[in-house]
Amino acid sequence: MNRNLFDFAPSAWLPTQDKAVLEYCRNISREEMEITNENGYSIRVVPHPSSAITCELFDRIYKSDVEDKKTVIVFPNSWKNIYTATAEMCNKFIVSATGWIGHTAFIDPHTKAFKADNLEEFLNIKAGFVDKHRLTIQQNASGVRAMWHTARYSVSIGPWDVIHARDHLERHDLQNVGGYSSWERMISRLQLYGPVCMEVPASIYQLTKGTIYVSEEMARPIKPMDLYAF
Repeated sequence: MNRNLFDFAPSAWLPTQDKAVLEYCRNISREEMEITNENGYSIRVVPHPSSAITCELFDRIYKSDVEDKKTVIVFPNSWKNIYTATAEMCNKFIVSATGWIGHTAFIDPHTKAFKADNLEEFLNIKAGFVDKHRLTIQQNASGVRAMWHTARYSVSIGPWDVIHARDHLERHDLQNVGGYSSWERMISRLQLYGPVCMEVPASIYQLTKGTIYVSEEMARPIKPMDLYAF
């Protein structure tokens, strides 16, 4: 499609309507993706993010034991394979991915629980009982339950809890449409390379120390395809 002939404004409920930000993130190449910012937030592209996360989790749990240091880890709800592998390693030896709407945990944009007048106010919101964005409800319903059986509310950590955590560990890997849909890759790029903003809550990780493992599939260029739309 020739975008010079048909240009449109993004829907108001999407994470951002800034076309310049969208174009910048869409056109980041694989070679440009691996960075470490001034806060120590590191992005690494690896073949299998789940394996990298599992090894790093085990390493952190192991060090907390041998160094006798308290470690608290907050897991997202979609990491069952990682939990299992980490637990098996712990038993044998010793011992938030970003959502479609750009959330981390259930810190959703455009919700009552996380409504704020500015970013500073947003960053001071703590854990609590929260409402969910419609796209989060749809994502939670995908493949496992009907939307009308999916909870509209949840208990979640808040931006304050994210900012005040000692360290952060994330993975970005494709989960839907066999990698043909660009949406997961686009929201990943908005979090990692777009501006820090309330509209993409997971972007606040840019203000923290941590490591994000991005799969090679996620790092593929975003291009129109013959049989699938963006």
